Amino acid sequence: HKGIGAISAYLNPKINVEVLKVYFSFSVQVFLLSLVFGILYSVDLVFVKHYLSPLDAGLYSGVSIIGRIVIFATSPFIVVLLPSINSRPYERLKLLKKALLYIIATGLLCLTVFSFASKQIIGFVVGGQYVGGEEYLQKMTILFMLVAILNTLMYYHISTKDHKPVYVGLFGLGLLFIQIVNKHGNVDNILNSIILSVSAMLFCMLFLMSLSPRI
Repeated sequence: HKGIGAISAYLNPKINVEVLKVYFSFSVQVFLLSLVFGILYSVDLVFVKHYLSPLDAGLYSGVSIIGRIVIFATSPFIVVLLPSINSRPYERLKLLKKALLYIIATGLLCLTVFSFASKQIIGFVVGGQYVGGEEYLQKMTILFMLVAILNTLMYYHISTKDHKPVYVGLFGLGLLFIQIVNKHGNVDNILNSIILSVSAMLFCMLFLMSLSPRI
């Protein structure tokens, strides 16, 4: 009878509704946050192609491939950081600070290299026809460095079961779309709007961290 009971319990496990609610809620939050960053990673291209001339859009699209190097170069730090979330608050905060330091250092290194050799890099990576877009590269690098920092902070918080980053992300997207609708005359306008929105989200995240120093 015990054996039959064990098999029955295995085949028909009791469903803990409360646990399912927690997992579902967390899954929704991660999905929304992923959606926010999916938009942030590509929204510049969407706006440039929609509002500007084919020439400007083509120039920007080619150069943006290089600007996104910052995202690819810094993403491994998030992968290393997340498994440490379950450690003690002091240890995980220490790792968070290290990850942010590496991201900022990588971003500044890319910015320095792009500042001194933008034409050569653009010509080598995407071709000489895109050399006219070097004026966008520095601002684009700053944007993606800020996005990488924001990405790290938000996923760190969401992994500690703090749902506030979702609201911050949705607020930032709303702010971004309001700005773009009102000011989209050139590439600088669009980049400035995205940088301002990401900066506002970063400020909100840092403010939340100051309220919960041991998170």
